[in-house]
Amino acid sequence: MILGIEGGGTKTVAVTSDGRCRTFGPLHLKLSSDRQILAVLRQFKPARAALCLAGCRTQADRQRLRTLAHRAWPKARSVFIGNDLDS
Repeated sequence: MILGIEGGGTKTVAVTSDGRCRTFGPLHLKLSSDRQILAVLRQFKPARAALCLAGCRTQADRQRLRTLAHRAWPKARSVFIGNDLDS
């Protein structure tokens, strides 16, 4: 399954390649804890994903999000990390 997650300051949308769409509350990298982000990510088991969150601007931000994605999805073959403007 391929997954796209766009997290913003007001809501988060996750869309999968099998047609599912889920909406969550805000998911902003600077305002959300690792635990909050992992709670959303662990609801999916993608083979590939694009993860774009508000607040993910610097190299350190991208590394934090990449680490969380790897913790949630250790078997994912590729994960694109970006900010909400990339999506």
